[in-house]
Amino acid sequence: MNYYEYGDDKIDVLDRVLSLISTREYDDALECIDNLNSKEFSDPLLLMSKAQCLLRLNEKEEAYGIYKQAIELCDEKLKVKKDPFVLNIKGNCNLILKDYIKAIECYDEALDIDDKNSLAISFKAVALFRLDEQDAAFDCLERLLEIDSNNNDIKLFKVQYLNTIEKYE
Repeated sequence: MNYYEYGDDKIDVLDRVLSLISTREYDDALECIDNLNSKEFSDPLLLMSKAQCLLRLNEKEEAYGIYKQAIELCDEKLKVKKDPFVLNIKGNCNLILKDYIKAIECYDEALDIDDKNSLAISFKAVALFRLDEQDAAFDCLERLLEIDSNNNDIKLFKVQYLNTIEKYE
């Protein structure tokens, strides 16, 4: 993760929350988030993390509302500075909400700032797949491999994609 604008204390909280999410301890992650004061909680990454936990706990309506709040918070931050990190968060929230066009717009904006932003490229590929834009999604995978040719996760994703469209040899 890119935490360049966060202080050490905020990084510790984010790392703790993300660690709990990665081990599927969603209730504990929510408790950790709920224990923060309101100033700390006005962070789009924390809001997105909270929504992710709620979604995993099958509280979809509340989760979707929080994803929308995270998008609004991203928009506020983006008025001050076009930040690829915030654009990726906004794109990811739109992706979860199945607003693929808006997600792709966010990733494209992030890529205008940093054309080697592998997160933006990979999630843009996902959005393109969901829109059934197979060729454009494949181009994203190729671009990812140009940036990081040794990344086995990207190679595996490409193989899975090719298997899905039945073009893997």
